[in-house]
Amino acid sequence: MNPDDKIIPIDTARGDATAPDSVNPRGSASITRRMSAPAIQLREMLQRNLSKQLQSMFDSVDDALFDLAENAPSNQQQNVFFESMREVRFKRVEIERDFLEAVQQGFVDLFSDGAAPAAQLGNGQASMQGSADSLAILDEDAVEEMVAIDSMVAKFDKQLAGPLAALDARLAHLAGHEVTRFGSVNISNPVCPKRLCQTFSSACRILSVDIKARIVLFKLFEKIVLSDLAAIYKQANEKLIRANVLPDYRGSVAAVGSATPAGESKPAAALKAGQQTELSERAISVVEAQQARELSQLISFVPQYGVGLADTQSAALSNALQLLQTSNYPVIGNEVLWQLLNTLQRQHAAGIASADMGQPAALLQRPEDVLLNLATKLAAASDSADHSIGQRERDVIGLVSMLFQFVLEDRVVSEPMKAALSRLQVPIIKVAMNESNFFCSPSHPARKLLNEMTESVVGWVASDNYQTDPLYQMVCSTVERITREYDSDSQLFFDVLADYKSWLDSDNKRTELRRKRLVDAESGRDESNRAREDVKRLIDAQPLEGMPAFISQMVEKVWSNILFLAYVQQGPDGDRWSSARQTLEKLIWTVSPKRSGGDRAAILRELPPLLKALRQGLESINYDTRAGNDFFEQLERAHMQVMQRTASLPVPSKPPSEPPAAGLQDVSAMQSASPAAVEEVSNVANNQYLSAATAMAVGQWVELQGEGEKKRCRLVAILRNSGKRIFINRAGSKAAELDVAGIAQLLESGDMLPLEDAQLFDKALTSIIDGLRKHQHEAVGT
Repeated sequence: MNPDDKIIPIDTARGDATAPDSVNPRGSASITRRMSAPAIQLREMLQRNLSKQLQSMFDSVDDALFDLAENAPSNQQQNVFFESMREVRFKRVEIERDFLEAVQQGFVDLFSDGAAPAAQLGNGQASMQGSADSLAILDEDAVEEMVAIDSMVAKFDKQLAGPLAALDARLAHLAGHEVTRFGSVNISNPVCPKRLCQTFSSACRILSVDIKARIVLFKLFEKIVLSDLAAIYKQANEKLIRANVLPDYRGSVAAVGSATPAGESKPAAALKAGQQTELSERAISVVEAQQARELSQLISFVPQYGVGLADTQSAALSNALQLLQTSNYPVIGNEVLWQLLNTLQRQHAAGIASADMGQPAALLQRPEDVLLNLATKLAAASDSADHSIGQRERDVIGLVSMLFQFVLEDRVVSEPMKAALSRLQVPIIKVAMNESNFFCSPSHPARKLLNEMTESVVGWVASDNYQTDPLYQMVCSTVERITREYDSDSQLFFDVLADYKSWLDSDNKRTELRRKRLVDAESGRDESNRAREDVKRLIDAQPLEGMPAFISQMVEKVWSNILFLAYVQQGPDGDRWSSARQTLEKLIWTVSPKRSGGDRAAILRELPPLLKALRQGLESINYDTRAGNDFFEQLERAHMQVMQRTASLPVPSKPPSEPPAAGLQDVSAMQSASPAAVEEVSNVANNQYLSAATAMAVGQWVELQGEGEKKRCRLVAILRNSGKRIFINRAGSKAAELDVAGIAQLLESGDMLPLEDAQLFDKALTSIIDGLRKHQHEAVGT
């Protein structure tokens, strides 16, 4: 045994107030006394290692920031980096202390009495979840910081899944939770990548530095601290194994980072999760086995039937497929065939590197061309005219070719993206030949990657300089990596899928932020327009004819603003709107030409509350005091004149106290549709395009054509008042604003085409299998 394993620091064993446990003096000391010797030794070892790496990281900050300052494009930017350098120097000690104390507190939480693992994890995760939920209202700097943290967590959670799962299990065992040899656990590991990143981010909040300097800190934290976690986890696991803590643990990594349901004990939750996982896996296995049996029968019809393809392409593919000879005793064995596919794959990889990225046709590999190249290589590899391969191999190659043909013929994917994706044909043929569950398992990493890539490019349109577009570059680099690195290990597809989704999530967060800002602005503008229109209708409905000029001016120029603010702040059902409207109506009633001396008592009764309401309304908009005094003086003279007037017409006995029956409910029903829009709706009311336009849901991608160009955009909002539909492009910028009638007309003219954003490869496989079933039934029937 290592001598250090027997050493327990005196201050830690005592729970002394000067020990690191002092972060929570009331409970941490007692918790430390209950911790076993291996747990205490592990905590101290982890803190020493993390402290050492953190110091090393801060030692590198000066050099990194100084280099940035030296290469800064302006003096102002250079000063920013120098100021950031000084700020980090001053607060370095405080950041290190806060970070290590938070790690210490994590161990205290882990070993607390009655602390459910999920509850312990909650503080950090809830904070992160709250940050994610409020992403839309953060500024760009906060988004950049969050994206950097999420990327680090995703990267190291994936890389360290195995040793982290083992460390989780052993920590759970030390904390008193039941762990089986093959069980998965769920604890709040205080040194997992997510907790460490959250802790470091929280500790750095005291820094008042530019976002570029802050990102430098996170990059150094990743490079120096997180990159050393593999060695730290290995050392921790070895120490615990020597202490006989789950020495034979062989658990699953599937549950790392998941959460235990509230109110459920750890053993019960683990047992329940294990049972559900086992049942789920059994059900999936049964379904996949059934599908595999059916597919083994259907796949033999592939060479005779081109399913779901255009006639010309179907014929070309069928002819190319016939060149692949088959035999029960093939001359070309699987090893030779595999080598030929590897050669073809390397040629495609070299073609990507040398091709002109601005010419999609130079990258495009049509399925029939791939088959022709393969047939040529098969013929060259055989000494005789017979260069046959196995029937199953030919059928698999044909089915993969049909899948790619389906994708290349689908209009959802733009031409440059089709060209890039077409280069994946040979690697996918190898995957399908090597792994029998490729066609039957939707969770296969290669299928998930293909679906993820095709789904992410639905809204992408090639611009004049599309070669520099980040998404296009990401797709091309992903394809190039697979064609360059894939041999036979599908782990590559797991890694590539994780990297692709991580990049896509970061990109989508920025788009989502812009989308929310746009929708909020458009919704606010919609509310304002509605308020102005309803205020105008209300004022237009008032009997202002014959009124004194100062009354008309007050109503149209001043009180209309008070009505507008009341509407915007509380809506047409709010008390402020109701009060402002009644004040307007009573004001007009008291000075109406129809009033006379006979209304003196009613007018005098209404004047005190009326004048009070008028003054409050004018104060709410900071109306000029002198102008207000002039108005009230004129109003007083006008009331005196009304009460001295001789009655000539019948008058109501009391002023209006309730809003008129035909109020804003009728106005709301009209919405804000213009006569032209109403007429357009009526013109298309009896066809299916209006129904399709009305049923178009938020999230729907469409392709718009007009003025010689195409653009793809997504419906992101239906404005509540006007009913207008707001569309944005993939970058999150506003692309169109249309009403239902306008959408219906575009659908009818063909200038708007809805796009399906379903998983394209799964859609293709489903279509082809349906066609094979139909062909099988027809063949059996004959």
